[in-house]
Amino acid sequence: MLSEGQSVSRLWIVDRVMRIGGTQIKLGGVSSVKTDKSHQGQGLAARTMEAALEHMVKQGYEASILHGIPDFYHRFRCAPCMPDYNVRIATVNAERAPGPLR
Repeated sequence: MLSEGQSVSRLWIVDRVMRIGGTQIKLGGVSSVKTDKSHQGQGLAARTMEAALEHMVKQGYEASILHGIPDFYHRFRCAPCMPDYNVRIATVNAERAPGPLR
């Protein structure tokens, strides 16, 4: 059961301007979509995404982009446009790397 005002599903809308040729458009980047584990599977992320997309239309965003998991966003007529990578290197291997690490 949720308490009034409790945040269990959230995302960020990153406000940007994109240049396409000589034109600038207002762009909303959807980022960090997350639902707390204890509330997953209830459709809350979907409701959060729909509310965010509706908000961006009302605020005059001309386009939106997102990055993240590839099999989630198609439900919202969206496709990920930027891959999200994680790289893990064991400390012992990093210590063996030639030259300075940057």
